[in-house]
Amino acid sequence: MTSQDAERLLRNLCAVPELTPEFWNTHEPINKPFRQESFDEVIYGSMVPSEKAKKHIITTLTFFARKAKPRYVLSIDLRLAPVQGGTPHNGIFIDDIKDPWPGGEGKLAEYLPGSILPSYPDYARVVDSSQEDPERLDEFRRPLTAQELLQSMAEAQKRPPVAPFGPYGCLEDIYWFNYFGRVYVDFIGRERLLAAGWARVEDVGDGLACYATEALSDSHARERRTRIANALEEFVWNPGCRPEDKRVPVFDFSEQLGAVPAEARAKLAAE
Repeated sequence: MTSQDAERLLRNLCAVPELTPEFWNTHEPINKPFRQESFDEVIYGSMVPSEKAKKHIITTLTFFARKAKPRYVLSIDLRLAPVQGGTPHNGIFIDDIKDPWPGGEGKLAEYLPGSILPSYPDYARVVDSSQEDPERLDEFRRPLTAQELLQSMAEAQKRPPVAPFGPYGCLEDIYWFNYFGRVYVDFIGRERLLAAGWARVEDVGDGLACYATEALSDSHARERRTRIANALEEFVWNPGCRPEDKRVPVFDFSEQLGAVPAEARAKLAAE
């Protein structure tokens, strides 16, 4: 990621007043003041490593926090090479939102597809944790065993590993709001997505913004989401499934991998 890319990402975040952070850091405590008038401290302090450090860094993680309502913790995870399970996917995660935020789910649904403008993300979602079935995803979210990790590393020498699953491959679940970028629209098929049973679908950028129900609090949300997941079953995780049961799109990581310094790229190739 260039400094210009990082600045655009931060400006897109601050374009939503309720999401403008007050503090940032690369670790706890998240206590460094965040100032909109100058992003350089954040950009060069964590998001874009110095030229001296670049050859040793293939991933960066920056945390943001807001104490004013709505309080939240946000992290931006930038990866330049396949790490931690074989995914070089970048990610923005907004967690632990505190206090009532009327209409907040709509603000998040509006922000996420535009979070990396002028590009659009491959995938985004808004999740109501109170409606989740934790047992359903226990298997999905569990860490790899030592044997599975060794197998995944061995597979990585021959081909991209298929485990663990995630939004960079098999879809974890269908949520209230789901943004499918171009790679998913092309892979699943536009007509297949449109016919899956959504309450509402909107064209946003080069993808589709799909709402399972009109309201996040719909009492029948889980049933509606299950029907949609069944309509897209070969793309969505289900307990007990095997990697070969699911279809996973092929992603183009050339831009990210091309950003890896030559020394680090040679080391990765040798491992």
